[in-house]
Amino acid sequence: MKKVICALLSIILLVGNAAVYADIPKFRYSFEEALKMALKHHEPELKDFDRRISDSYDSFEEAEKFAPQDIKFTGSMKLFIERQVNPHIGVESAFSAYQMAIVERNNFRRSIELGLRESVIGVQKAEIAYSETDITKRNLETQLELLELRYENGLISKNDYNDAKREIKNNIKALDDVKDVVDLAYRQLNMLLGREDEKDIEVKLNDTIIPLEKLNLEQIKKDMIRNGKAASDMDRFSLRQLQENRSIAKYRYDLVKERYDKYDLDRFTDKMRWDIEDMYEEAKEDFELADKAYNNALDRFNKSFDDMIEDIQDLYEEIEELKDDIAYEKEKLKLNKLLYETGKMSKIEYETLGDKITLLENDLKELELDLNMKYAELLIYSDLKKVVKE
Repeated sequence: MKKVICALLSIILLVGNAAVYADIPKFRYSFEEALKMALKHHEPELKDFDRRISDSYDSFEEAEKFAPQDIKFTGSMKLFIERQVNPHIGVESAFSAYQMAIVERNNFRRSIELGLRESVIGVQKAEIAYSETDITKRNLETQLELLELRYENGLISKNDYNDAKREIKNNIKALDDVKDVVDLAYRQLNMLLGREDEKDIEVKLNDTIIPLEKLNLEQIKKDMIRNGKAASDMDRFSLRQLQENRSIAKYRYDLVKERYDKYDLDRFTDKMRWDIEDMYEEAKEDFELADKAYNNALDRFNKSFDDMIEDIQDLYEEIEELKDDIAYEKEKLKLNKLLYETGKMSKIEYETLGDKITLLENDLKELELDLNMKYAELLIYSDLKKVVKE
């Protein structure tokens, strides 16, 4: 019982995208239809991304005009960097900015899709919590009656009785907040879709559940990197951005190094040699820092990816174990029905067993919803046709 109460209270406190338990929805949408609505509602932001893409491409074309056609490894290091290296790096940086603008637009769209799925799942979880309030309240009231009997028969101290009674009554009162959680969930869903705040909508989730052994996980990782997934929630830059930074820093370093290697430094004065070496060392250090930043982020990404796969595997195991528990409880219920019908089991005991199955089935629904979300996060960056093994 305590576990059930804690689980319910966790939903009340944590499900920020839950929803008010609806009666008969007037509007039913597939997930694809709802996504179109969400994208249309966010059309101004998407158009702003399009404008940024166009502007960044114009900047790239402008940078190309001022860059020399060929690299000539001649002249002083300073003039070589100013007139040869920097213009070419400007072109590379401008083209990288153009590519990243496209990535950012696509990822904004992905964030809408994942946010919509999370909101729909939040609504369903909140409705599950709402559907359990009658069961939980009945169980809490039974628990309160048993507490009164224990106290009347001197089986519990007055202090313990008062503490336990206060806790049970607080838990009963907390059940009233579930409706507010459901209201909040629908509100968030409707805001995402650009609708009036009504509980008259149902969105049917699509479900892409593919055994992990049938997925090309290495390709999925490459897709995530290419399409700009951050290494972790704490990372400011995506792996793609860090990869671009590394590539540009390496290109700059390679150009400077090639010019540096052509010098006969013994011919220069100490100051001239030091200046050349300083410029070379600066380019080298910039590349090493960019390289380290990317590789550190890549390590974090590999760890977070492994954690994601492990979470999915754990969910599979929990779902199978819960299915076995439900099957066992249903078989036990058949026997208990005979005991109840022959007067060998009280009505309260029999109904409690039935409630237990209902709660277990609800737990199963929630785990399946969690699995749905995990797969969406895993596959959002990939073309499904290219990552499913034959």
